[in-house]
Amino acid sequence: MVYGLAEAALHLHHELDGGYSIGAGARIGALVDPAPGWRINAYASGIRQFLGEKDTPASLGVQSRVALGRDTALRIDLARMREAEHRFNAGSISLQLYF
Repeated sequence: MVYGLAEAALHLHHELDGGYSIGAGARIGALVDPAPGWRINAYASGIRQFLGEKDTPASLGVQSRVALGRDTALRIDLARMREAEHRFNAGSISLQLYF
């Protein structure tokens, strides 16, 4: 499945210009189920902050979730991000328990 979403953002912090930032943007991506219980989401997103602190944060990433049982899943997230003129990588591994 391929998708596109509109996004909006509001950030409040005393270190931002004027103490706030407001923006809008989009996220596009694709969901793929390569095997039963395994889902992959590849995405790209960007927001143009046009009021208050001006910035254009963006990210490109992959999220993977594997069902380990009826109420348990392993999730892995990897992303390349740009924010406040800095580029960095982010990643996480989490165990999800549903109840």
